[in-house]
Amino acid sequence: MICTCVSILNIFQRVWELIGQITRALDHLHSRGIMHRDLKPANIFMNEDGSVRLGDFGLVRDMNNSEYATYAGTKAYMAPEGHTQRKLDLPSDIYSLGIICYQLLTGRYPFESASEQELISKIIDGKHEQLPDWVPKEMRELIERMLNNDPFKRPTTKQIMDVDMIRMYLHIQEQKEKAIEEKEQMNEENKRLKAELENRRQQVEQRQQHQIEQTQQKQTPVSVPKAAPVQQVAPVAKQQATPVTKQQAIQSAKPSVGPVTNTPNITQGFQCKQQGNKIVHFQGNNSPCTVTYNPVISSGIVRFEGFFEKTNEYRIIGVADASVVYAANNGPGEQYRGKAVRFSGSEGLLHIPSDAYGRFTKYSNFQRVACEVNMDSTPRKAYFFVEGTEQPRCVYNIPNAIRFMVLIRPLL
Repeated sequence: MICTCVSILNIFQRVWELIGQITRALDHLHSRGIMHRDLKPANIFMNEDGSVRLGDFGLVRDMNNSEYATYAGTKAYMAPEGHTQRKLDLPSDIYSLGIICYQLLTGRYPFESASEQELISKIIDGKHEQLPDWVPKEMRELIERMLNNDPFKRPTTKQIMDVDMIRMYLHIQEQKEKAIEEKEQMNEENKRLKAELENRRQQVEQRQQHQIEQTQQKQTPVSVPKAAPVQQVAPVAKQQATPVTKQQAIQSAKPSVGPVTNTPNITQGFQCKQQGNKIVHFQGNNSPCTVTYNPVISSGIVRFEGFFEKTNEYRIIGVADASVVYAANNGPGEQYRGKAVRFSGSEGLLHIPSDAYGRFTKYSNFQRVACEVNMDSTPRKAYFFVEGTEQPRCVYNIPNAIRFMVLIRPLL
């Protein structure tokens, strides 16, 4: 008995959904003065996601002229006025929808007859089978109104969509469709960004190849690297000074710019210090150490890359406006709010909008992370990478002059 009840409830829910979606499609036609004229199960198509679409518009008719639509369509689903007056109107589609709704609920045709003539007579006389007692009152009354012999007493598409249950299921369907559309847009944007990145990479390779060819022609013994210039400058946070032999960062720029020497802005009062190409946090406290780097970057394609060591989860790499130099023991959210783009190891992108959907990869100690800026593109952009993998979103319209920045807190 429990299974039967659940099955019936599922039927009611699905019928409400289908009535709503079919009516919404009809409303799209009716609101433009167009009727379908051949609404029947064979002309209703279901997508893989369960949504429905109307098809077979070979008999559609524009109702904006002075004449009603002439007699056409499948007789078994035709309204009484189609048989008696051989003319149809917008309410005739509603009558056909009523027959379909009856079949969805019961699995039977409401005017079952031994012959076509008897079927037409029943339609004209309004002698359809009554709906079973288990059909909910609201649904029963709606279908009965659809099957009314008087076209003026049938509900319009707008009135049907205003029924509470249908309005609720239409809202759910619209939210599903919106989510699908947003996902498709995001996929398209990702494809576009990947194509743009590949195009930039090819342009850099072409410029490098051109330099090599020019060098060979001049027969000058100059070694030109195949990759962008590299330099060991990295945001590495530690509790204590321990020699690290692993290369900790790569600073990439356009070949015309060349290597960049980074100098951290660390003044008196900071709970960290520079040690070689590392930033080392003092032991014994958990104050944030937020450091920007010189020089100011205003042109070229530059990458700032490295890894964190022995830091807690609130590690950050990013860019800040060139005017920003953080005071000692202040986090980026406390000072110069809104002037930094931050990629957090635990929270993803901290910007507008933030990484609310978790699309960014969270990163840990000893994972290679990078921030790359393109100051020559329009608009200027900042990209983020984890273990060489570009993250699914970049940030547009970064300032025309920036500094790279990091935040470290020790692992106590």
